[in-house]
Amino acid sequence: MQLVVNGIVTRSNKLIEARYKLSLHEQKVVYSIISLIQPNDKNFNVLRLKVSELAKFCGINPKSAYREIEEVTRNLRSRVLTIKEGNRTIQTGWINSAVYESGVVEFELDDKLKPYLLELKGVFTSMKVSELMSFKSQYSGRVYELLYQHRTFGSRRFGIDEFKELLGLDKNDYSLFSNIKARIIEVSVKDINKNTPMTVSYETEKTGPKITSIVFHIKMKARKEEESLGSNLFEAKKEIEIANDQESATTIEKTLLQKFASYKVSAKVARKYIDQYGKGYCIAQLSHLSERLEKASGGNSKPINNIAKWIEGCMAGDYANYINPGEAAAVAQKKADPSCTSCNGIGKVKFDAGLGQIATLPCKCLK
Repeated sequence: MQLVVNGIVTRSNKLIEARYKLSLHEQKVVYSIISLIQPNDKNFNVLRLKVSELAKFCGINPKSAYREIEEVTRNLRSRVLTIKEGNRTIQTGWINSAVYESGVVEFELDDKLKPYLLELKGVFTSMKVSELMSFKSQYSGRVYELLYQHRTFGSRRFGIDEFKELLGLDKNDYSLFSNIKARIIEVSVKDINKNTPMTVSYETEKTGPKITSIVFHIKMKARKEEESLGSNLFEAKKEIEIANDQESATTIEKTLLQKFASYKVSAKVARKYIDQYGKGYCIAQLSHLSERLEKASGGNSKPINNIAKWIEGCMAGDYANYINPGEAAAVAQKKADPSCTSCNGIGKVKFDAGLGQIATLPCKCLK
């Protein structure tokens, strides 16, 4: 097999949200391996690469390539990643084996990773391997992929402890925020802004005198047509379209409808939500719901007895603070058009949700 600069790294969002920590070279080797997986593969194949080519692709000194790649694969055999699946916690590794012979290394990925790398039909993210290979810090890639999956609605908020956990850090690591800021956040933001199609800025939030959260703001740079995401690894037009950086509106809507359906929200109601609030807002809501359910399953919050009703309440509530704290004040100032015939000037519209249920949405006249 041959590595290509415009190869694609496609993973389930669950894998991106996993808890793990890798060195810079370990991350780049993992990205390289995943870029060789075809999106329609049903099983993991043995992946054979020349050690010299892999080292060059990952920016490893050719004079020490064999020794350094051997060290990387030895470490990957023992690195643990933790994946949350509802009330299940999965601990697994990256590779089952790495076999060296005549300057070639053969990789076998851990079978537990199959649901997160093969035949992906749910929520997944695709990125160019060349962008992931450009980073100089071990944390830049992790921050980039965590933000990239939220690019459609422009921001992502992390609690400081959550942020550290996602980066594979212990709570006691970087106990001072100034250290996190200088060694991780500032370095990653600079790396991302310089080497990727994304521009990132951030702000912090306090609880009392202590900084407890960080909000990243995300903008995509204008991209030349020839720079659009694609790869000669994908031969079928369908796979190219799926892997494209700007996923089609149809694909996003289909995924949202499937996700809403999994929470017992009818297609009729889900389409109302999408039309009224937009796809990015709905993605944010479902992401928040997933986090909330995970906390409930772990006993850290009250269970949600009626998820569909809970979603309706969140949709109608002031949720702008989750998407972009800077927008909260503007949303609160929106006023209904007193001459609107749809809501009669009250700003809310009721509609038949089906199955004997009446749902409420903010009216489109709100300004």
